[in-house]
Amino acid sequence: MSDYTSFVAQKLSTVPPTGIQSGFDVPESLFPHQKALVAWALRRGRSAIFADTGLGKSRMQLSWSDAVAKHTGGRVLIL
Repeated sequence: MSDYTSFVAQKLSTVPPTGIQSGFDVPESLFPHQKALVAWALRRGRSAIFADTGLGKSRMQLSWSDAVAKHTGGRVLIL
């Protein structure tokens, strides 16, 4: 394992997931890569989706925010 790979693995182990572990719905209308990224971001909690141009970041953001709002019963502000 390279030094950088070890460094990243060490950092990931120190930041536990804080998100929604189960019970959330990801819209079927999303493409497979979008579903996977939204589900990952919901489970991870503190995360960011750095998708390239044209991969549907707005749809992913809206799906994520909808799931969070339903789970918490609160509001989500997108800036």
